[in-house]
Amino acid sequence: MIGGMTWRSPLGEHEDALVILRSRLGDLYLQAGEPSFRTLASQTHAMSHTTAHAVIRCKKLPRWNNLELVVEALNGDVRTLHALWLAARAERKEPAPAPEPDLVSPVRQDEERRCRPTVRLGDRTLAVVRDIAFHPDKDLLAGAGDDKAVRLWDATTGQAVGEPLTGHTAGVWALAFHPDGHLLASAGYDRTVRLWDALTRRPVRAPLTDHPAVLRALAFHPDGHLLASAGYDGTVRLWNTRTWRTEGAPLTARTARIVAVAFHPDGHLLACADRDEGVFLWDVSTGQQVGGPLVPHVGPVRAVAFHPDGVLLASAGNDSVQLWKSDPPEAEQPLRQRITGLRARLKAVRRERDELAALVERLTTADRPRLAERTVAAPVTRHVLAGHTPLRAVAFQPGGDLVAAGGYDTVVRLWDVETAQSTGRPLLGATGPVRALAFSPDGTVLAASSDDGMVRLWDTTSGRQVGDPLIGHSDAVMALAFQPGGSLLATASDDRTLRLWDTETRQPVGGPLTGHTADVRAVAFHLDGTLLASAGSDHTVRLWEVSGTQERQ
Repeated sequence: MIGGMTWRSPLGEHEDALVILRSRLGDLYLQAGEPSFRTLASQTHAMSHTTAHAVIRCKKLPRWNNLELVVEALNGDVRTLHALWLAARAERKEPAPAPEPDLVSPVRQDEERRCRPTVRLGDRTLAVVRDIAFHPDKDLLAGAGDDKAVRLWDATTGQAVGEPLTGHTAGVWALAFHPDGHLLASAGYDRTVRLWDALTRRPVRAPLTDHPAVLRALAFHPDGHLLASAGYDGTVRLWNTRTWRTEGAPLTARTARIVAVAFHPDGHLLACADRDEGVFLWDVSTGQQVGGPLVPHVGPVRAVAFHPDGVLLASAGNDSVQLWKSDPPEAEQPLRQRITGLRARLKAVRRERDELAALVERLTTADRPRLAERTVAAPVTRHVLAGHTPLRAVAFQPGGDLVAAGGYDTVVRLWDVETAQSTGRPLLGATGPVRALAFSPDGTVLAASSDDGMVRLWDTTSGRQVGDPLIGHSDAVMALAFQPGGSLLATASDDRTLRLWDTETRQPVGGPLTGHTADVRAVAFHLDGTLLASAGSDHTVRLWEVSGTQERQ
């Protein structure tokens, strides 16, 4: 008996999903040794013991972010519990069926701008959309999820391009286009990597099947000659894209939960995020690990990314954002680089920046040596941007001078990436966890959204809030995106709508964009700003045409 209730084993097929979820949570709690709710709450780093108690009792459906933290703290299977949570949520509030794609009429049309849903991925029988990717130089969008299929759409017309790409026998969790766009790679829970001709939409060859466990991440080398695949077998495999054979032995991490991979922009390093052990760096040319794991994070590492100029590497976890940069080259070894932690050495900042710029310039000239001639030294120091509770959002300023982070403490902090010091006072105002951050294209404004349904704009120079919060959503705002030109801000919410805001007047542009039948969790503008993509828990990806006063070329 726990907290006044007796736990039962998993129930029969006629029981409702909430009861099954409650039973599975009880079993998980028992298997973890029945920790006190205060202990459990402290392990989540984000909630009170009363909230942890309410989640475990599960008398009513908890919010997913709270349930996810508890399941992770108990070392449970997040994917299984998420499926049960979705089923319970559907029983509690089944959304109305969405209209068919060819019957959808424009949501809004005026003389200045209009947005219309043009495509819908699947139907209510399909599972969650896990990844979307734009083709590098064509109006083509790929999407995939738990329905086992990969779908392509013409991003200009919103029409599906051919039939779904089928072959996977389980959910698809990762997509990646080859840099030249001729190839699409997909991977997922069936432990295979599949390759598709982006033009003919046919399989290029037999699936790549070396991985013995589910796959979570894919990335093409910047020059396209390698494909990295990684997952829950604890390895990264590098595939030669001409022979489709692995190059060298698998790059082996310490545990079996790799969730993200990223190539350095010049291709000589590969970073991978191990959910439990931190970030690993590998020399691509030698296949050797660069030092030990970078493990300052407390709790799971969720993401890893290189700055576009290659000088910085960012990793994000529940507790902090961590930045890494290259030290200046040594005189006797002009091609030697070290990925090290940011150090707050104020007197040397400008000198190091100039030397790093010179290094990058040398390494990008036509006569640079082959990668095999370069050596990479192990990380020797690190600097953690501390001061947060569990984080849910991080963003680089376009110019690369600042990084913003926010999470469950409702606070947004700005950090100077050269000095590793916080700049100005914390940005306060949100009354719930911060869910998304986005810098304007010119870097002068930071948008932050939270569970209170509001979006706040901040001047990145003065640290002051710009006007009143943007109010319009009735539930948490989960995603933000600035239009490339900077004149519009798109927001996506758990209230099942998107909204567009004029960034100059801070007023909504038209009414809410409706069509999604569940939470909207992701939003992105096309590079030319004329299309907006959104994805959500209703198993759909939708495209919205955004046209301005000028005709689209």
